Amino acid sequence: MIFDRENLFFDEKTLASSMTSDVLNVGPGEASDNMHIVADVKTTETSGTISFAIETAEDADFTTPEQLGVFAGVPLSVKIPRGNKGYLRITAKNTIASGKLTAGLVWDDNVSYIKPVKTFTTSITLP
Repeated sequence: MIFDRENLFFDEKTLASSMTSDVLNVGPGEASDNMHIVADVKTTETSGTISFAIETAEDADFTTPEQLGVFAGVPLSVKIPRGNKGYLRITAKNTIASGKLTAGLVWDDNVSYIKPVKTFTTSITLP
């Protein structure tokens, strides 16, 4: 998985109880194969919870935000829900005492799910 700085909501941001990400301008509309939103927390804590609300709006100020979905836990990997209006952001609610949050858009969240192409051996009998 490769992060592009232009597509990061949070870049190793110190955890707080309530957090709002940077706004990403992804353009309005839908893709036939949406990008993944991935998030993870670097921490040594053994308890706590984190939840994410993915929001969209027609302007970067989020004058009238709409919630596309709410997800809990890390590591998180979900496709961008349908309904994108052009700008995306994440709001997070957290009870993990300390750590760093990274979240962003990627095309391929985990290449290990791709199955190798099967190869077949064919024998031909020549006359």
